[in-house]
Amino acid sequence: MSCEVVSCEFGFPTFPVPSPQLPIDNPPLTPYIATMEEAVHPGTDSGSGYEPVTVRQFTVFLENRVGRLNLLMRALEESTRIVGIAIEESADSALARVICANSDAGRVLLREQGFSFGEVEVLIVSLPRRKEPLVSICNVLLSAEINIHNAYPLLICPSDSPALVIYCDDSILASQLLMRKGYRIIGESDFKDFGASNPGNGN
Repeated sequence: MSCEVVSCEFGFPTFPVPSPQLPIDNPPLTPYIATMEEAVHPGTDSGSGYEPVTVRQFTVFLENRVGRLNLLMRALEESTRIVGIAIEESADSALARVICANSDAGRVLLREQGFSFGEVEVLIVSLPRRKEPLVSICNVLLSAEINIHNAYPLLICPSDSPALVIYCDDSILASQLLMRKGYRIIGESDFKDFGASNPGNGN
């Protein structure tokens, strides 16, 4: 440590004052900047890179009248393909949770036909070929205290394995946690081949 002499113009004695100096063996710290690869884990089934890993689900309100569900299915399948559906029935009405291969086409069709519906983001997880896959998925979400509101199987899967549709508190965080654990997340781009075909022709 070096010292410098501080003088005084009034004639008082001067005192050596140590000058601040960084230790030679401790260089200045450089800030750490996380890269995109560390912050974001691309894990969609198609492998096309990072994209929003959630899928749009339509929750359609159906009056308790004969033929309403048939009308909904017929209208949707004329413009796109239904890859997931779950029905929740009550005494006076029913809620149909529907996932379309082309969510934009499904939204336009529902509006044109006058259906009352809402949209939410859901997570689709490809089930691994291991023992107790549902328990392992629940354990991952439980570790982050993420609540599962409802879940149902996917009808048409772009992969060889079955898949589970999950509506939870935070789909983005849930997808990141599951991808870090090695699970395959299915995104909307994975359904582009299904949406391009014409269901009415049986292709």
